[in-house]
Amino acid sequence: MFLQPLDGDEEVAENEAARDVPPARCDASTNARPLPETFIELPPTLTNVLAAHTAAVLSADLFAGPHSIAEGVIGLLPTPPSHGERGAVHLAVTFAASVMANLANRLLNDMEIHFGGIDMIQPTDILCFVCEHVESWRRRPTIPEDVPRVIVP
Repeated sequence: MFLQPLDGDEEVAENEAARDVPPARCDASTNARPLPETFIELPPTLTNVLAAHTAAVLSADLFAGPHSIAEGVIGLLPTPPSHGERGAVHLAVTFAASVMANLANRLLNDMEIHFGGIDMIQPTDILCFVCEHVESWRRRPTIPEDVPRVIVP
């Protein structure tokens, strides 16, 4: 369909119809509700202490899920954590549990590769292999305990 020019009468009628439309309303008010709580804040403890608490809770119940482990760690904190600190602990514990599961899978895969073609495997050989891997994890450098926490903005 092609556009055709309007006659003078039709143009006047269209302009009058446009003036009859009420102006749009704007709301100049502001939302006075409080901001939501922060999802993640640094916990009230050093990272090494948090890791030690996580290891203790993990060792106490080998089949606990990440949520239970995080709640156990939160129970060991020196002060009750805020909402954001709880979120950080949950994130850290979930990450730590996932790293441990992945390291265990890698260790089992490495054992299969290393010992897979051997018919007569001595238990002491397997134990030495596992101990060497665990010792290498333990020797990794960590954050010194006397270093103050760094607060990231």
